Amino acid sequence: VTLTAPAGFSAYMWNGEPGRQTYQVGRPQKVSLAVTDGNGCQSVQEINVTEQCPDMHIPDTFTPNHDGINDTWAIGGVENDPSVVVKVFNRYGVLLFENRGYSMPWNGEYAGRRVPAGVYYYMIAAKNGTQHFSGSVTVLY
Repeated sequence: VTLTAPAGFSAYMWNGEPGRQTYQVGRPQKVSLAVTDGNGCQSVQEINVTEQCPDMHIPDTFTPNHDGINDTWAIGGVENDPSVVVKVFNRYGVLLFENRGYSMPWNGEYAGRRVPAGVYYYMIAAKNGTQHFSGSVTVLY
């Protein structure tokens, strides 16, 4: 992994050693970055490089028409996060779906009935509430 610090600083220190704007990391570890500006002011940040950082993929559309294709709102990258909370609302703010751990993807139903085709809104809290995502998902039939 190549870590890149913001440009424009007069000095970069990676793990206590002088360096450039970029730093190569070959294994999981914590990396300390200290930057110094032209006035001598310094800022330090610790970066945790992990073995696997899955990207979250939040589809913006799905088709719960029971044809076996795209029948559920399958969010990728949350499979190994038991703390994830997914909520889906209609345009009036009514909570239609809530799931912790996302063990059961939303199938486009509310109270046992298919929701009408249209736009719905979601809120997702992941990694013990440290990451938040919100947006819209469209249901098509």
